[in-house]
Amino acid sequence: MYASSSSPIPIQTTLSTSISPLTVPRPNFVLTLLRTPSSPPNFATFLVPLSLNKLDLRDYLFHAYGIRVYGVRSYIQMKKITQDKPGSKRPKPRKWFRPKSIKKMMVEMERPFVWPEEPKEFDLYVLMIFLKEWGLGG
Repeated sequence: MYASSSSPIPIQTTLSTSISPLTVPRPNFVLTLLRTPSSPPNFATFLVPLSLNKLDLRDYLFHAYGIRVYGVRSYIQMKKITQDKPGSKRPKPRKWFRPKSIKKMMVEMERPFVWPEEPKEFDLYVLMIFLKEWGLGG
């Protein structure tokens, strides 16, 4: 497609197969929301990668879910030192190994988050989710 002028200037058109022509950036990390019954409802705890910082988590929660965060606490939990790597073919005494550390972040949110009730029978719960996803009732 060209603009109407003396010299042909190409006009870029956006072809998109999705609903919106805008591209939504997807994160390249995984957050795991932990169930912590001892903490108040406006606090949430996440397992995060070691490279994620407080500002990244706050920004992600605001832009992805619209959650305003008042404060973020983070700490790195080191694993215990063990002799030899787990799962090695031949045990090597006096060879020490420390597994990868875990980073946890606790956020204080504007609105409380209430966990749904934990299902008693997981077989029935999984069947209900399957039926809802496929539109078969349930």
